[in-house]
Amino acid sequence: MKFSVFCEKLYLRIRGKLGNFLIPIAKIRNNFLSKDSEHLIIIYDLQSNALSFNFLQFLIDAEIYREKLSLNFSHLYIINKHRSEKTRWDTFYKAYSKSNLEKRANYLLPQLANLFPKIIKVKVLSEANQIKEPIFSIPTFPPTFFKALPISNNHDLVLSYLQSNTSLPEGIIEFNLSKKIEPLLRKWLKNKNASGFVVITIRNSKFDISRNSKIKVIDKFADYLKSLNIEVLPIPDSENPSKNIKHEIPSELIKMALENIHARFYLYKRSMLNIFSPNGPSMLCTYSLDIPYILMDLYPDKSEVKQREIWFDPSPFIENCVKPYWSRSNKQFMVKEKETFLSLKKHFENYRKPF
Repeated sequence: MKFSVFCEKLYLRIRGKLGNFLIPIAKIRNNFLSKDSEHLIIIYDLQSNALSFNFLQFLIDAEIYREKLSLNFSHLYIINKHRSEKTRWDTFYKAYSKSNLEKRANYLLPQLANLFPKIIKVKVLSEANQIKEPIFSIPTFPPTFFKALPISNNHDLVLSYLQSNTSLPEGIIEFNLSKKIEPLLRKWLKNKNASGFVVITIRNSKFDISRNSKIKVIDKFADYLKSLNIEVLPIPDSENPSKNIKHEIPSELIKMALENIHARFYLYKRSMLNIFSPNGPSMLCTYSLDIPYILMDLYPDKSEVKQREIWFDPSPFIENCVKPYWSRSNKQFMVKEKETFLSLKKHFENYRKPF
């Protein structure tokens, strides 16, 4: 058994090295092909990439690459063939049922892709060989010669772009969604006689539990916000929605946010502030130039997933906070402190200060 795992790891390492070795050559080919092409072929192979909101990073990278090649649109193929549990991320795959994984691959990832209007075609396939387009004559991302060669996306490669540019590909909310959500929001806020609302996204996952939200802390913080005439919209973990704060909640709005990424994104944009423990949905805000948010406990000591410090400005703009290089707002806080009532209250008060 151990020998077979060793052989599989060795094979995956060689395969990964081969894919990375070919990227510079494939980039040169893509530059030539782009002169006679209209679109980019994007391949997201789950054998080498995460089945999570990290997909948003990949989409941003693909959009930056498409714009660099001056192509008009993209076709996206998600290869729903998972990593081996024996070789990598075994705790992730043990934490989720097969139905959870299938829902992520077939619903979450395509919904995230649909935030980007230049991605006009999205298909989930079981094998890369099911891609019918001729990748030998159309530019690809990641740059490759072989559709069946899974390549892991390296988000670090766009760091220089994010440090120096004043724009970032951002998601677009589907047309007419505001007509569905706004009446519900206004009715709720009017009934509560509230001046505004704060969205708190709750994490309650079986994977990497050190990043889970502190429900009792959030309950107490929600009481504090209500004393300021501010309502709380708590969005529970979509894969474990039963755990939520005790306060009366607008169930129809929450249902929309759980079922539709566009609705969730709209609420994040519409709220006066968004509060997160370190979880996937936070990327919808942290990769925005101006959506206000507070992300608590940025580097949990026991977390299986580590944040890369190279992505953050080393000069905090306020005590104990950092900002992503691409952030353009003084209303975006990434906080290293743990999620406690006092820390939430302090950073909320910092958020309300004029800068």
